[in-house]
Amino acid sequence: MAEEDSRRYRYIHYVVDHCLANWVVTDPNRVSPEKRHRNYQAATETPYVYLCGGRSFLVKKNPYGLAIGLTLITAGILYWVFEAPWAWHHQSPAVVIIFSYLWVLTLCFLVKASTSDPGLQPKNIHLPFDSTKLLLESGPDEYFDTISLPYYSNRTVGASVKYCATCHIWRTPRMSHCLVCNVCVQNHDHHCVYINNCVGAGNYRFFLWFLLTTVITCFYLGTFMFLRCSRYRRMEGYESFADFVKHSPVSLLLGLLSCVGVIYPLLLLLFHTYLTANNITTREYLNNARGNPDYVNVFDTHSILKNLAINWLASPYKNKVYHPRDTIREDLSTMILPPLSSFKISRFATNN
Repeated sequence: MAEEDSRRYRYIHYVVDHCLANWVVTDPNRVSPEKRHRNYQAATETPYVYLCGGRSFLVKKNPYGLAIGLTLITAGILYWVFEAPWAWHHQSPAVVIIFSYLWVLTLCFLVKASTSDPGLQPKNIHLPFDSTKLLLESGPDEYFDTISLPYYSNRTVGASVKYCATCHIWRTPRMSHCLVCNVCVQNHDHHCVYINNCVGAGNYRFFLWFLLTTVITCFYLGTFMFLRCSRYRRMEGYESFADFVKHSPVSLLLGLLSCVGVIYPLLLLLFHTYLTANNITTREYLNNARGNPDYVNVFDTHSILKNLAINWLASPYKNKVYHPRDTIREDLSTMILPPLSSFKISRFATNN
């Protein structure tokens, strides 16, 4: 009997530690080479931790997104434990229901923006020559030029194609290389440290709605908390603000947290509302459009409503070319190769 229990315990231990744990959270650097059967298990040079068998991921560097998520969860728990019962009976059940709905939306959009594929691209698709010569030969000159696409005007062109010497691929318009994630991203807007992920074609819509729901939730919560601290405290017999705070400090805490938490998301929301109204990315605005009257935004539809619909309502990026859950192929698309150099490295220098 003891031997059977020991065998059962070893089996459960194996399932939890080797199967379930590796499926829920997978760090490619901790997966042994003989067990790397899918792309995400072999992505040892990326800063990602994959979740649920490669269906989503988190960036390991600077986990500010986790801190924001914990803050959001803590605020919700404090509200439901200390404030929701009073609001339910003295104001209206709708007050609690609306807050809960906004809270769930904000958390869902945060998770989607943080864990969704922003538009990752494969590597080593457009090598100019054999990969073994990367340290010995310089790349062709055209691989280091920015190629501007034809346009009807002679003004500065707003669309260009450039080669990524790190990923070894030709980048389509609006595609850029992220130095934090070390990968090219389609429609790369920026790398956001607060969601701990790149913002690109695959998750920009979720990022925008996260900002909007955060601002609405903070305004909603802050308004009702300060109303209770000022107007509704007299219903409980507290004429003095100080006496009420001593009795219910959570109301003031949640009100102050809402005021502090709304500032930066509100500024970002206003900025990205302007960007989406013109259908321009953060990188395009900062690198080209700002202070350049000759810049032509070829992606502008010349309709504010259409530009907003494209960014806020259109389906997220579906034409994925990199699939983490696919079986590893015997090619170079997941390998890390030396960057393409614009000058020739002598054999003597290489050997030394």
